[in-house]
Amino acid sequence: MLVIAMGYKKCPYVRTVVRDEGKIIILRNEDVDNSVRFDLAEGIGFPADRVFRFDSILSKSLLAAWDDKNWAEIESLWNLAKPYT
Repeated sequence: MLVIAMGYKKCPYVRTVVRDEGKIIILRNEDVDNSVRFDLAEGIGFPADRVFRFDSILSKSLLAAWDDKNWAEIESLWNLAKPYT
């Protein structure tokens, strides 16, 4: 299942859920190379309150705003995100 995760400084990440541990959601991390992947085989943990239901339009808008460094738009877009359940 795809989700949108809020990272450091509200950076958006579109990721696949590996496992839901309640307060922590383990997400697959496609950004690591094979030498690092062994250590991160299960994925990266995100606090559950920073993981949101996938919405293709919202994710594209968030990623575009992040690339443009449009901090006000990022803030308003995150307010539209629905919590992951």
